[in-house]
Amino acid sequence: MRINTRYGLMDFPEADHDLIAQFLVRYGEWAWDEVCFIAEVLPMDGARVLDVGAFVGTFGLGLAQRRQLQFLGFVEANPTAAAMLKENVKRNCAIAHSVVEAIVGTPGENYEMGASESDNLGSTGFKHTLNISDKIASSKADILTLTELREKLGPFNLIKLDVEGMELEILKADAEYLSKGDCTIWTECNETAGSLELVRELLSWDLPLYYFAFPAHNIENFFGDREPIFPFAYEAGLLLAPKTPPSLSPILIEHHCILRPIRSELDLKDALWKTPRWGLKEWNGLEREEIVALAGHALLGQNFPEYLRPDSTASAASNWLTLDQRLKSERGRRVFETMRAERAEAALAEKSARLLQLTSEHGHDTSETSNKRAKLTDGEQKMER
Repeated sequence: MRINTRYGLMDFPEADHDLIAQFLVRYGEWAWDEVCFIAEVLPMDGARVLDVGAFVGTFGLGLAQRRQLQFLGFVEANPTAAAMLKENVKRNCAIAHSVVEAIVGTPGENYEMGASESDNLGSTGFKHTLNISDKIASSKADILTLTELREKLGPFNLIKLDVEGMELEILKADAEYLSKGDCTIWTECNETAGSLELVRELLSWDLPLYYFAFPAHNIENFFGDREPIFPFAYEAGLLLAPKTPPSLSPILIEHHCILRPIRSELDLKDALWKTPRWGLKEWNGLEREEIVALAGHALLGQNFPEYLRPDSTASAASNWLTLDQRLKSERGRRVFETMRAERAEAALAEKSARLLQLTSEHGHDTSETSNKRAKLTDGEQKMER
C-alpha cells in the first residue's frame, strides 16, 4: 500500500496484515507522542540516531521532522519491511542516512528463521517460540552487534530498540560501552517477565532510568480521526541515560502520557501494572469518575437494563461493602498462608543447621542424630502437604 501520511508518501503492508498499517491508514501516523517525547530528550540539534527495528521508518522519519539531526541510521531484519523502508527513506529523508538490512543480535546465534503474529508484520522477531498462527519470516540478512553498527556508521547520541524481546541480549553484548552513559537508549518495554530481567540489567549500570508510556491513539493525529481503534491501549518504553532529566510537555500531559523514574524492579512492575492496556469502547471520552463508576458496575456484575429495578434489594453501598470484605478476606488469607509458609521454612532451616552441627560434632550418625533426621524428614513431608 502507498498513501500520504505525516511522514510523506509511505509504502507499508496491507492493513489487514499489520497493526501499524491500520494506524497509518486510519490516522496517517503511528506513535507520534513517542516521537515528540524522544525529540525533547535529544541534547541538541545535530544528533546522530540509530533506529533498530525500524519497520517502515515512522520513528526515525518522525524524529527528523521534530529535530535537525546530523545522521539517521535505520536497521530492519524483515526482508519485506526492509524493502518498503528503503523506498520510504529514499523518498522522505532529506538528511544524511543509511538503511541496513540486518539482524541485530549476538555472535554465534542462529537467527535465520523468525516469525510475526499473523495480523502484525511489525511484530517480527527472531528469537521466540513459533505459534501455529505465526507468519514465518526467513532472513538471510547479516547478523550485526551494536558494536559493529557503531564502527560501521559512527557513534550515536540515541539508540532506539524495538526488537521483540531481544533487547536484553543486544544491550548486554555492548554493555562495556553502553554502561558508560555516553549514548541514550530508548527501548520497548512490554508486559512480560523479560522486562524485569531487562530493568535488572539496566539498573546495574547505575545510570538514570525512566519509564514512559503513551496512548497508541493520538487524539490530534494527522488525519484528525478522534475515534480510537483500541480504546485505552498504551505503548511503553524505557529511557536510559538521558543527558537531562525528561519531562512531559503540556501536550503530552493533555494526552495522558505517563512518565516515572525507575529505581528498582518494583518501580517498573508498579508502572506497568498501572498503565492502561485495554478498555471498553463505551468508556472512550468519559471523565475519570465516570470510567471508575462503569468499571465498578462491571466488577459487581451489574448491567444498566437491570439497574435500580424494584426487585433489587441490595443497595449499592452494601454491594460494595460485600465486595470489599471478600477482597480483603482473600488478601488476608493469602498473606496468612505466605507467613505460615515462611515460618515453616525458617524452622526447617534452623533444624537443618542443628542437624549438620550434630553430625559434625560426632563425625558419624549416632542414634540421637538418626532420630533427629527422621523427625526432620517427617517435618518436611508435613510442610509439603
